[in-house]
Amino acid sequence: MFRNLDLKRTLWKNLINYNPEDRRLYVNQLYYRQTATKTLPNRLIVVVDQSGSMVDAMVQTAIMASIFATLPRVDVCLIAFDTNVLDLTPYVREPFEGS
Repeated sequence: MFRNLDLKRTLWKNLINYNPEDRRLYVNQLYYRQTATKTLPNRLIVVVDQSGSMVDAMVQTAIMASIFATLPRVDVCLIAFDTNVLDLTPYVREPFEGS
């Protein structure tokens, strides 16, 4: 597409093809701007057991989820379960503030 053509770079890279006799610039290769990047949505869902024997794992998992939440383009959901399911996603950025 012409709108994505990087005219300045195309001219600069093809200056070696300038013919002074004809006073013409012959273009061997066109260069384009990258207008959109392809990114995949990254969602990490962390599910952890919060029963009595798994308390240590719950703390470590909350810390791990908060570390992943600081990464760019990563959407982290933290779910804890025992007899009920608890969505801790709002607290994933600051796991120790939710107490």
